[in-house]
Amino acid sequence: MKKSVLVVFSLLAFVMLLSGVNAVDVTQTGNTINIVNAVDLYAYEVNLDYSGNIAGIDFASFLSGNGKQTTNGYVEEGGVLTAYESILGGTEGESGSDPLFTVNLDGGITLKSALLIYADGSEETLYFNGNNGDEEEEEEEELEELETGEISIDFSPSEIVVDLDFGSRITKEVIVYNLGSEDIVLDIGTEGLSGVEVQDSIFISAGESKTLEVIINGDVKGAVVGQILFSSDSIVVGSIPIIISTSSQSHFFDVSVSVINLFGSVIQGNNLKAQIDLIQLGGEEETKATIYYSLMDFTGKNYLAENERESISILGKRTIVREFTTAGFEPGSYVLGIDVVYEEGFEVVNTQFEIEPGFSLGPIYTGLTRTQFNYIALTGGVVLIIIIIFIISLVAKRKKLKKNVRKNVRKNVRKRR
Repeated sequence: MKKSVLVVFSLLAFVMLLSGVNAVDVTQTGNTINIVNAVDLYAYEVNLDYSGNIAGIDFASFLSGNGKQTTNGYVEEGGVLTAYESILGGTEGESGSDPLFTVNLDGGITLKSALLIYADGSEETLYFNGNNGDEEEEEEEELEELETGEISIDFSPSEIVVDLDFGSRITKEVIVYNLGSEDIVLDIGTEGLSGVEVQDSIFISAGESKTLEVIINGDVKGAVVGQILFSSDSIVVGSIPIIISTSSQSHFFDVSVSVINLFGSVIQGNNLKAQIDLIQLGGEEETKATIYYSLMDFTGKNYLAENERESISILGKRTIVREFTTAGFEPGSYVLGIDVVYEEGFEVVNTQFEIEPGFSLGPIYTGLTRTQFNYIALTGGVVLIIIIIFIISLVAKRKKLKKNVRKNVRKNVRKRR
């Protein structure tokens, strides 16, 4: 039994480790700093603690290989040495493992942290030798508190998703919590929203909460995507995403839309794949309709042309699969809106999805986003643990059965004697 428990915990630890694997590492050999398992690295900034006098830094040719031009240098400040290098121009980085630079000094160096910037614009920060980023996080928190006047707020619900009939009006309540130690006055505004009414400001005592009424008017056809912004001294300190789908009062179709991409996550630059299901409600004649597509972020920006549409005919039920490019999209949350317009009215539905960079496991590109990889690794790990527990349990039962059989045989032998 002890062995079984040990095996299970070991596998669980492996799964957790697998879902949190870093795609790259930075190491130190003497006074030389190395990059390990880099994938499309475009620039870096390495912070080092040091002692002694620095004579200079010799930068290796990792980034400047293959004919690339780079800019590099270093800065000494407050006992910390910062070395940096970046590729100039182009869109491709460098991959592999090699030295980055060597520090020439009469003392020693210790790795503190490294900021790695990849060709797709994503960034990753690594910390070393106990420098877990607490100092940097504290500095960022202090700066944020200084900028926002120590404001800390939260909302319930954290987002508003509404389906309503055209011409109708509803009121939603949002509780705004002041988690800070001081009374605050928040300015309230909207971004990307039409037909949403909310008060201009709100006062909340320290440690208290206030209920905010949000009035939503269904006077805009189609999907409306945006957010309510809360600010102090012109600095945004919080936001509530809002999605509004307004349809006609007469409903001739049941419309639904879903993202086909695994776990609703799309690799940046790949295609979003969506399935639209339409069911005709009543009626025995073919109906003609036009589907209008919109692809928006929470600033209200539509990334598709306003005339992105297609005409269809429906009798009974119909399923449509469409793909949309995400080239040029930044990582983040987006909404796909579907507006089905027909002679008697219109139906509006939407679905949310995430755009993320592709995830690499060391030098191996997985073809998945980090979200997809984590889900698969965790699910696979849990299934593997269940299978192993079952096998261990089965083996234990067989051993026990064999032991009982032997025991019974011995008893019978003794009785015969």
